[in-house]
Amino acid sequence: MIAQNVGIQDFGMCLPSRYLPIEVLAEKRNIEVAKLKLGLGLEEMAVCDKSEDVPFMAAKAIEDLVHAQLFKGVVGSSNEFFSQVDRIYLGTESAIDAAKPSITYALDILQKTFDCSFEHIDFLDMTF
Repeated sequence: MIAQNVGIQDFGMCLPSRYLPIEVLAEKRNIEVAKLKLGLGLEEMAVCDKSEDVPFMAAKAIEDLVHAQLFKGVVGSSNEFFSQVDRIYLGTESAIDAAKPSITYALDILQKTFDCSFEHIDFLDMTF
């Protein structure tokens, strides 16, 4: 028998709400604008607002994914969505606490947002 629904089924992401024109970055770092605009094709650099830390952005990405699945009619409720999830990965370059995985903070936010059980889900934090 061939297993179905194996692997990554869907993903969510969250991008910072603010952007810095690449000319400003180039000036502050003494880099030629052409190197960034023409060489790398950059127009803007994303910059996090003071409230946009790693756990907030992780929770927001998951929340947006849930809402997209609800909107598309893939699931009928957030409970149904989370009942089908086995594992959630948080990938980041910026840990906020060396002693505690960032995903635990995101889980706190999710528990306040959704009235669901997360006990069966394996949450993994991957900091590179």
